Amino acid sequence: MENILDFKRFKLSRENLVLGFTLLFSLLYVLGIIFGIQAEFFYLFLLIFMMLFILQDYMVGLLVLIFMTMVFERFFTLAPLEFFDAVYKIYPLDFVVIFSAVSFFLKEIVGNKRKIKLGYLGIPLLIFGGFCFFSMLYGLATGGEFEKAFSSFKNYFVYAIIYFLVINFLRSKADLYRLLKVFLVSSLAVLLFAFIGIIRGEGLWVDITPLSTEGSRLIAPTHAFYLGIAVLFILSLYASGKKVFGRLTLPILVLQGVAILISLSRHLWIALAFAIFFLFLFVKREQKKKLFKTSLILLFVTVVVLVSVVWLQTLLHSANISIIPLNYLANFSERFTSIDIFSSDDPSGMWRVFVWRESFEVLSQNIVTGTGFGKTITFDFYGYPLIVELRSLHNGFLGIAVQMGILGFLSFVAVNVVAWYMFLKNFQKQAGTLGAIFMGAFSAYLYFLVCANFGVYFELNLLLIFFWLVLGIFEVALRLMKEEAHKGPQIELSKHIKKEVA
Repeated sequence: MENILDFKRFKLSRENLVLGFTLLFSLLYVLGIIFGIQAEFFYLFLLIFMMLFILQDYMVGLLVLIFMTMVFERFFTLAPLEFFDAVYKIYPLDFVVIFSAVSFFLKEIVGNKRKIKLGYLGIPLLIFGGFCFFSMLYGLATGGEFEKAFSSFKNYFVYAIIYFLVINFLRSKADLYRLLKVFLVSSLAVLLFAFIGIIRGEGLWVDITPLSTEGSRLIAPTHAFYLGIAVLFILSLYASGKKVFGRLTLPILVLQGVAILISLSRHLWIALAFAIFFLFLFVKREQKKKLFKTSLILLFVTVVVLVSVVWLQTLLHSANISIIPLNYLANFSERFTSIDIFSSDDPSGMWRVFVWRESFEVLSQNIVTGTGFGKTITFDFYGYPLIVELRSLHNGFLGIAVQMGILGFLSFVAVNVVAWYMFLKNFQKQAGTLGAIFMGAFSAYLYFLVCANFGVYFELNLLLIFFWLVLGIFEVALRLMKEEAHKGPQIELSKHIKKEVA
């Protein structure tokens, strides 16, 4: 049985040393931000060393980007560079992407004369980018704020470079497995935040996502979102016979499920259930029974573990030892029973209804070109005037349509239509580990699309880069599947010829 996460094969190679040092300097950079270290040359020094190491191996930049975003989220993706009282909105994430792209250009394009792959999505994606650029210019010309307009352009299109980096960086199964290994190990690091949240009674960095119901999140929704992607990859691999964590695979899946539940993020529950159901529909027939059985067991054990933790807390509370809030199970139940986020009893649901209704009014007045980037809308919410940025409608598809108009929206739809076409054309060819990764990546892509109906997933870089990442992984897995299928008959023919000659 092939195990893509085999730590016994770990070697202290040059590539791993470069990765280790790049990760070390990235960690120091982010920890400096978290602890408020005011030393400009300290950060400059770290950036220089990060650049030097990434120039040695462009793949390292992509791996560091995944780990640092999953663990430190906004401290890595949204912390501006401050240099002598000036603030520049270029983030550690941006530096790593730039260093990686430059490294690839110098080594492969200039050095090895390689051609850049555009991939299956390249042409429609570039067309979408053209509409994004127009929407930025149109927004600025009609009164939009430059900072917001440029930020929208950057989020909607510039970060799509992640897709191009993935399909160009990953040339072999070894490259793909290396990236997936880093992603899955990063998901283990994210689990630590769930344990911290349980001990503290509140998760780290949950302040920017307050609840509309009673209770506290024990892990940030962003961290829970990353775990959802990991669950889909692990489930897909497990259904095909690949236990990525060996005997610990199922216990780790249970812990990840518990972590997602205690995030109290209803849209993540819905999206993950939808993605797992999709996975069940499209995996091979012989894998369906195993996936269905495993999913039911995981759901049951996850709920049992969650109830047991809360029950244990009641015992500890009687001994004056407090970990999580005593009424957490009641808060969880309230969150679950209020799964209808558009209920009039839920302020966040009603806020969405009001915002989306006003947005459709705006769209009807700007149906062709949209409003352009950098705009806001003002409306009355139960007697209170609210100003909302059009890029923050908590529905990515509506946000794109309102700002970019019907033409811009259709260009985005075209990108997704091509992705669906490639999936439907090839899903029956899934085989082995590559087939499992192919299915896991596409189910993660759908997971993102469902989530984007309820949040700012296309508007926040620490979320949207995973949209392009999983699409890139999907395409690389498909390409390698085709290469293996093509090599198969050639190998058989070669063996036959040798046998005839002998």
